[in-house]
Amino acid sequence: MAISQKIVQKQGQTLAFTAQMRQAIELLELSNLDLQTYVNQQLLENPFLEGERHDSEQDNQSSSEHEIPSPSQSTEEGEKEKLYEEMGSENYDNVWSSDRRLSSKHDRNTSNIHDLQKFEDIAAEGITLRDHLLSQINTDIDNEQDRLIAFALLEALDETGYLTTPLDKITEALGANNTDVERVLEHLKRCDPVGVFASSLRECLSLQLDDLGLLDQKARTILDYIDLFAEAKIQDLLNKAGCSAQDLKSFIEQLRRLDPKPGLKFQQNLVQTLIPDVFVYRERSNESTSSSPWIVALNAETLPKVLVTQDYKIRAGLNLKKDKELRKYYQERMGEANWLVRALDQRAQNILKVVEEIIHQQQAFFEKGVTALKPLNLRQVADAIGVHESTVSRITQNKYMNSPRGTFELRYFFSASITNAWTGEDQSALQIQHKIQELIKNESPQKPLSDDALVLKLSEHNFDIARRTISKYRELLKIPSSYERKRRHIRGL
Repeated sequence: MAISQKIVQKQGQTLAFTAQMRQAIELLELSNLDLQTYVNQQLLENPFLEGERHDSEQDNQSSSEHEIPSPSQSTEEGEKEKLYEEMGSENYDNVWSSDRRLSSKHDRNTSNIHDLQKFEDIAAEGITLRDHLLSQINTDIDNEQDRLIAFALLEALDETGYLTTPLDKITEALGANNTDVERVLEHLKRCDPVGVFASSLRECLSLQLDDLGLLDQKARTILDYIDLFAEAKIQDLLNKAGCSAQDLKSFIEQLRRLDPKPGLKFQQNLVQTLIPDVFVYRERSNESTSSSPWIVALNAETLPKVLVTQDYKIRAGLNLKKDKELRKYYQERMGEANWLVRALDQRAQNILKVVEEIIHQQQAFFEKGVTALKPLNLRQVADAIGVHESTVSRITQNKYMNSPRGTFELRYFFSASITNAWTGEDQSALQIQHKIQELIKNESPQKPLSDDALVLKLSEHNFDIARRTISKYRELLKIPSSYERKRRHIRGL
């Protein structure tokens, strides 16, 4: 067959992926806090968008609406409204007043939302390890040369308070005498907190024991072989240290009172509060009734409030007759503003639909806990509310739900399904993981359950799970093996 080129005309339909559609899809993935950042950027770029007004501004606007306009003002307003209608704008109400539907029930009791946990992110400024040691150096060391050496040693500390840089390198960099550097280092080892400027764990513990007056020859010997304790070689440690098991147990109890990383107490770990996007609760009068419906409400405190400002559109419309480019600009910007308002409203309604369906599918979880969690996938929710599976995937991403059971990511309620070979019922993977955690928590520390033993234990509770599946779930839950759990128990004596 000869190969030739020719022009063929075909007719078909394709879906045009416009910028507005891309924007609506991106909004679905954002949490309320990320959405607020996005909306703030749009408020800066689009003059037709307006954020939430203060009460004083709303009062001034309402008072001005009640003023009686003059005849000339009425004529001018009529001309403005005519121009406004010619621009083909749409009006979407997105004021988010108290009458707007934010929950799945119109007659919701909003006081329940305020009774839930209040989220605050308060971070107090504290002194750092460097500042704490620096104040002691400036106070205790008068000699200028010794102080410079102390500053160099201070800069060589890591966040835990250990001296990680070799002493010879510090001496070489300073061009100082090795004896002077060692003398200053010994002085710094007496600083608070005790144990800083140590080069190893053994030295750090020795400094703290010496400060407590507990560093005798027996303690020094045990610390020399402390690695054997970490490896759970207790008998070898007893033989080398020449002490009894009771003496070793008492010494280990003393070590547990010490701080192996004294510098971490000055580390400032700012914990960011998890702010939910959705609240799930029951009516106050029906909290004791298991058959009462659940109420789903968006977190209005973090939900951005935006609307298309009418004043700016009418004022701008006075100059649109003569300037076509300006008219085109305003039409584009107004269309973008209206589309954003509509996209925000659609996003809110879709989130409510998805969460309502999750509540419907996992109602047993909210009644009885994680043991009643059912297997659920994205397609089930998508088919129930009439949207695409990818839409549900985007909605459940980076969003959290606050409920009487706690705060959970929306994706938490979606888990794989495992069919029970005996009963034929589908069981949630999260339900099985919870059972594994419960069995290991209640096991004997001297005889921890192996993966094979867990298979037998789970079979007694009608869970037909293979050994490799248990091993996978155990690693997912960051639970060590039975050998490691026993080893850790021995180390704790």
